[in-house]
Amino acid sequence: MTRSLSVAVLAILFFAASSGHGADASPTQTASAHFTITYGPESSLDYVRLVERGLESAYDLFVVRSSFDTFPHSVDARIASDGAMGVEYLDTDAAGDPIPVIEIAPEASMAAAADASVLGLSLEDAVLSTTAHEFFHV
Repeated sequence: MTRSLSVAVLAILFFAASSGHGADASPTQTASAHFTITYGPESSLDYVRLVERGLESAYDLFVVRSSFDTFPHSVDARIASDGAMGVEYLDTDAAGDPIPVIEIAPEASMAAAADASVLGLSLEDAVLSTTAHEFFHV
């Protein structure tokens, strides 16, 4: 194999590995005080932090200030790769116990919905409203 062919093969391998189809494409998790948030490489850290802030604000409003009951453990929150603005449902763990799950739309979908709103919502407004709405169901 010639040197230029070797360099070309290495460049192709590098770009393939860094294009999101390798280990980097696996979901990442971050934990806040009351939520474990799972997100993919398409989510910016700023968006993840905005979702986290929305969820924690909803927790403060409903649980701390209004004394709503909720699950005694961390709630799973997922930033979806597509789908609805927000969804809440119950999953089960290995023991068959219920686990609440909140799914929030990806940043591009949330921004598009905010832009299309007749209310003139910002991305932050759309996220805070959606996270509060979905946590209310929990």
